[in-house]
Amino acid sequence: NGLVIKTTNAGLNWQVQNTGTSNWLTTVFFISSSVGWAAGSPSTIVKTTNGGGNWFVQYSNTANTLSSSYFLNEMTGFIVGSNGTVLKTTNGGLTIPAAPQLFSPPNNSLNQSLTPIMTWSNTGGDYYRIQISTTPTFSVLSDSATVSATQYSVPASKLQPAVTYFWRVNATNSGGTSAWSDVWNFATVLVPAAPILISPPNGATNISLAPLFQWSGVPSATSYHIVITLNSGYVVDSATVSGTSFQIPGGLLVVNTYYFWKVYAANSNGIGPWSITSNFCTVTSPPSPVLI
Repeated sequence: NGLVIKTTNAGLNWQVQNTGTSNWLTTVFFISSSVGWAAGSPSTIVKTTNGGGNWFVQYSNTANTLSSSYFLNEMTGFIVGSNGTVLKTTNGGLTIPAAPQLFSPPNNSLNQSLTPIMTWSNTGGDYYRIQISTTPTFSVLSDSATVSATQYSVPASKLQPAVTYFWRVNATNSGGTSAWSDVWNFATVLVPAAPILISPPNGATNISLAPLFQWSGVPSATSYHIVITLNSGYVVDSATVSGTSFQIPGGLLVVNTYYFWKVYAANSNGIGPWSITSNFCTVTSPPSPVLI
């Protein structure tokens, strides 16, 4: 269970030390009153530089049981174990971390959130660098970060809907920086397509001052947003509706005037692209009467 006990009076008294591991420890070696190592099963190595007051894990890059150790000085030492394992260090046990293994989002997955939580394995890094790109060569980065944990929550606005992203992670500690992980990819959520405008028809004239606007339904859409403007861009009216039509209130349109309108569809994943912009002209006022 990771037990180490220490004496400073030839064994009359012993104090339990917190090694930070619950694995079986089978060998310990100190080259001074401050610096020492303990090792055991499975593949466990812990080191202290303050006489056992604190211990930190070192990564052995083996899965075998470690059973005996010997150090020449603070830099050079050997640890041996099962299956013919012989480990040697010339830098006090510092090792470059292994490349992380990616966990989520799963490789080749679809319909992922625009703010996913990226996770990967702990390979002994003091910190990890993650890169996210729209290209597998990472020539253009959509997001990147350096974190001390083995996960990263992508901030809003970094990712776009219906896009395939590639991502990778490496690990760094005082021993150096690992190779990059394998490159995984995922596709973000799909948003609705652009609606097709139906009525009033594009370029129509003599349209009433209270027309019914209609457009095609879009699969997966839960709402639609319509905007009606003048040629100058001034918004005459806008609305968000659940159906595929909108009745503009009376009194907003005037006679003999061109209006422009467009619609987008939305769902829980986001908003889709705008439709094409359509235009129409309202009814013309009748000519003045001629008195007879």
